[in-house]
Amino acid sequence: MLDMPRELAHELKLWKLKCPPSHQGLVFLNIAGGFIHRKNAGNIFDAIVSRAEISRLTFHKLRHTFASLLLSKDRAIRMP
Repeated sequence: MLDMPRELAHELKLWKLKCPPSHQGLVFLNIAGGFIHRKNAGNIFDAIVSRAEISRLTFHKLRHTFASLLLSKDRAIRMP
């Protein structure tokens, strides 16, 4: 198990405070105040990646990259 970095937890809390209230306590909402469908979230993310002019990136790759970076950071801290 990996802990969430404090910086990320802090940013998510700030974002949550700015969000309109929802019955489900959602952080990312669609216009109607409901869930964002996975395909729509992917389309939004693809547009951001394209605008940033970086190589094709998916949520799946992003998740694995983040986990790998956290694991390598943890190993570096533990190594003498």
